[in-house]
Amino acid sequence: MRKLILASALSLLASGAAMAGVSVGVTAGMEKATTHTTDLMGTGTTTTLGSNAYNTGYGVVLGYDTKISHNLVAGVDVAFQNSLGSLDVTSTTGTGTSTGKIESHKSISAKLGYLVAPTTNIYGRIGKGNADYRYTKVDGTDTVYNFDTTIAGVGVEHEINHNVSVAGEYRNTYGSLNGNDISSSGLQMALNYRF
Repeated sequence: MRKLILASALSLLASGAAMAGVSVGVTAGMEKATTHTTDLMGTGTTTTLGSNAYNTGYGVVLGYDTKISHNLVAGVDVAFQNSLGSLDVTSTTGTGTSTGKIESHKSISAKLGYLVAPTTNIYGRIGKGNADYRYTKVDGTDTVYNFDTTIAGVGVEHEINHNVSVAGEYRNTYGSLNGNDISSSGLQMALNYRF
């Protein structure tokens, strides 16, 4: 009987630790950048989406999650991604096509999730970030613009075992560049190791 009680207690402790603790992870995703302005750079150029509007990015994330009730999980993530979506910028004078890419993004965000199963968490995310946009002209010269962003997303995380989990998330990152709106949205995948 004593062994049964001890085993039950250990089982409860293990289940209570699910989806909780410090984690590190790697991310990969594909995003598409959009803008609603016809002059993103403020220089008389017209922004159009080209064949390279989708861009693949990779990153790292450091997170902490804690259970705040039997089914609710709250957390915070600090992340760095090397690239988000791309934009083609076509000159109105017809001299050629310049290119632009959100080439790096740093962010901190809060998550709130609901455990639909002991090892499966559906969550929402909101946070703030900062991005670099590299604009390369037809002549090869380029300029890097820095702008603040807001991020929002919804996703699902599933624990493979006590330490390893995988996650998929649809995320939107948006901000203002030269007074004009710019956003990047798409699917992010993550592989996390929880200590």
